Amino acid sequence: MSLPHRLILPHRVAGFGGWLLAGWLACLTPSLAALNDTGVKTCSDGSQGGLPCPVANFPGQDAEYGTNGFDFTKLDADGNALPADAINHVCVRDNVTGLTWEVKTDDGGLHDKDSTFSWQDTEEYAQDVNAIGLCGFQDWRLPSVKELTGIVDYSRTYPGPTIDVDYFPNTPDGRNRPASDFWSSSSGARDPSNVAWEVFYGFGGVYVVSKNNERGVRLVRGRQSTESRFVDNGNGTVVDHATGLMWGKCSEGQDVSHCTGQANTGLTWQQALTAAKDSRLGGYSDWRLPNAKELQSLVDYSHDAPSIDLTYFPNTPSLEFWSSSTGSWLWCVDFNSGKVSADYGHCKGTGFATRFVRGGQVFDLTVLKTGGDNHRVTSDLAGIDCGDDCTASFATGTTVTLTATPASGYQFNGWSGGGCAGAGSCTVKMTSAQTVSAAFVKGLARFPLSVSKAGDGTVTSDPAGINCGTACTANYATGTRVTLTATPATGGMFAGWSGACTNSSGTCTVNMTMARNVTAKFIRPQITVTKTGTGSGRVTAPGINCGIDCNQPYNLNAQVTLTAAPAKGSSFAGWTGCTPVATNPKQCTVTMNGSKSVKARFNTTTAGTFALTVYRSGVGLGTVSSNPAGIACGSSCVANLRQGAEVTLTATPTAGSTFVGWTGCTPLANNPKQCKVTMNAARIVIANFTRPLLTVIKDGNGAITSDLPGIVCGADCTLSNLTCRSSRELDFLRPSTESRYGRS
Repeated sequence: MSLPHRLILPHRVAGFGGWLLAGWLACLTPSLAALNDTGVKTCSDGSQGGLPCPVANFPGQDAEYGTNGFDFTKLDADGNALPADAINHVCVRDNVTGLTWEVKTDDGGLHDKDSTFSWQDTEEYAQDVNAIGLCGFQDWRLPSVKELTGIVDYSRTYPGPTIDVDYFPNTPDGRNRPASDFWSSSSGARDPSNVAWEVFYGFGGVYVVSKNNERGVRLVRGRQSTESRFVDNGNGTVVDHATGLMWGKCSEGQDVSHCTGQANTGLTWQQALTAAKDSRLGGYSDWRLPNAKELQSLVDYSHDAPSIDLTYFPNTPSLEFWSSSTGSWLWCVDFNSGKVSADYGHCKGTGFATRFVRGGQVFDLTVLKTGGDNHRVTSDLAGIDCGDDCTASFATGTTVTLTATPASGYQFNGWSGGGCAGAGSCTVKMTSAQTVSAAFVKGLARFPLSVSKAGDGTVTSDPAGINCGTACTANYATGTRVTLTATPATGGMFAGWSGACTNSSGTCTVNMTMARNVTAKFIRPQITVTKTGTGSGRVTAPGINCGIDCNQPYNLNAQVTLTAAPAKGSSFAGWTGCTPVATNPKQCTVTMNGSKSVKARFNTTTAGTFALTVYRSGVGLGTVSSNPAGIACGSSCVANLRQGAEVTLTATPTAGSTFVGWTGCTPLANNPKQCKVTMNAARIVIANFTRPLLTVIKDGNGAITSDLPGIVCGADCTLSNLTCRSSRELDFLRPSTESRYGRS
C-alpha cells in the first residue's frame, strides 16, 4: 500500500497575527521518492538556537514547515509489524520512503554495533545478511548517501547519535568512532576508485573518505532512490518530479533568464531568509530557504565542482549554500563536492550562496476497474498496482503510463477518463487530480487494431472503436471485419494506406485474426515547378519563388496563379501542365484537385533577335504558322526572329472548329485569319479557336444522352465535341413518358 507523507505548509496572511494553516500542500508517497523531515523543531535568531518559532525578522525557518518528525514501524524477525512500544525488534520500516532498515545489536553477533568494515568488505557483509534472510528478505544492500542521510535527526546534537534511538537502538554516538561513521554505496566523483561518502551519526555530517577506512554498516532494502527528474518551466523555476519541489533555476543574484552574472554571496543567513520570503519569482509568493535534506536532494554525487545538474541549474557556483535548518549549528550543503556539514558559527555570517524553494504540488491518480476485481492495472512509475493500490500521488506535470492486464478468460476493453481512450496504453499528464477507468469484458479472444496517421485527417471505424483523432487503438473480437474510413482535414486529401491496408481509396477493410497496424497518409496537393529550355528565369506564386523554392502545398481545389519572369537575355517560351491566362500569357492557372507538375520554358535570345511566342486558346482546335518561318504551332510555338522583322501569322482551324480572333497582333483587313506583328520587342500572340456547343435544357423529369460521348443530362448538359451549327432546347412535361420536342 502507498504510505502517505503529508506536508503541512503554513502561510502568513496579511492582517492576521501568527501563522494560518493553508492546507495540505502535498501528500507524498514512495512513488515520489518522498523526503524525510529533518526533525528540527526549534528556530534561531542568528546567535542562539533552541528558540520557539516563529522568530521575528528570521522568517521561514525549517521548523515552521513539514511534520518535524519521522514515521517508522518496528518489524519482527519475519518482517511483521510490531506496536510502537515493542522492544527487541529486528528491522525498521520507514513509512515515508518505503525503505526497510537493519537494526544494530549489542551481542557480538553479525549485526553488532561495533563491527566495522572497509568499503570493499561491505559487499561480503551484505551477502552474509542476505544468506540468513534478515526479516524474511534477501535483497539487502548498502544505502546511497541520500538514503542514509534521510534517517538523520538534525534536532539531536553532538555526540548524538543523531537518529531516533527508540527505533534504531545500539547506534554508536560520536565518541565511538569509527563505528558511528556509516558507509554509503556512493563513490566520490573526484576519485571514485578510492573514496566514498559516509554519514557521521555523531551529529549528522556527510563526508567523503578513503575506501580503505573502517566504518560501520547499516543495510537497507526496498526501492532505490529515484534520481531527480527536472522540468524547466521557462519562467526561472524548475520542478523536481522526484520530490515534488519547485526550485529557483538560478542562484540568488544571477539573471533569472539565463543564470548569468555572479551569485550573491554577500547575504547573511537572516538576509537570505528574508530574500526568500520577499521573492516573487515565477509569480509565486511562498518561496523559502530549503532545509538541509531538500538542499541535498539537488546534489548530483556523480559530478564534482559543482555537484549539480548544470543543464537545469546552469552556472551554479561551487560554494556552500544556505539551508533553513538550524539548532546548535546551522546546516549547509557544499555544491563543490556534495558535503553536508554543520557550521559552528560562521554560517550565520556571509560568503554563502542562496537558492530558493517552494513546496511542490502533487495530485492523486485513481484507477477504477469494471468487469471484475481480478484484473490488474499498473503504472510505469511506482505507485499504482491495482490489484490493491489503486490510488497514488504524483508531482504536478508528471507523465504516468498505465498498463491493463486482464484476468484469465477476460479481455481488456478500453480506457476512459484522464484523457485516455481505446485499448492501447494510457498516458496521463498529472496537471490535476485524475480518475481513469479500465473496462474488462469476458468473451472471445480480442486483438488490437492500431492506426497511425501521417498528415492531417481522421480515421474512423465500423464497427465503432477507432476515432483517430484521439482513439487510435481498439480491441476487436477475433474474425471481426473492421472497415476504416479516412477523412482528410479541410484543404487536404487522402494519399493512401499502408500496413494491413495497401489501397489508395478512402476505405479499407481489416480482418482481425491477429493484432493489426494500419497507417493512413494525408497530404495537401502540391505544385512542383520545373524550368526547361536554354534560357533562365524565375517562376513565382504564393509560397513559390523558383529560383530557390519550387515546391509548395496548397489546399485542395485552390486556384493558383503562376507568373514567369525571364532573366535578361532570355525569353519566356511557354507553359506545360497549366492553363495560360489569355490577357497575360506569362501567367497560368492551376486547379489543385491533386498534386501538379508545371513546366516553364525559358529560351536564350540571340543578340539582334526577339522571341515570338504563340498560344492557342479556347475550346476549338487549330494551328498557327508564320512568315518568315519559325512558328509552326502545333509543334513549334516559340521562335527567335530578327529585330524589326514584320511577321505574318496565319491561323488554320481544324475541321469542326472555327477561328475566333487574335490577341497581341493586328489582324489583316482582307483576311482576319492572318495578323501582323513587328518584332521590336519580345512578343506574345494568342490565337483563339472555338467549337459549337449543344446545350440541353430540361423542364420536368427525364434524362437525355447523346450518341457521341458527352451528354448525360442529368449531370452534364453541354457538349462541345459536335460539328453541327445549331443549338436545341428540349422541353419535358410530367410525367417523363409524355415528353415533347420543342424548337430546333
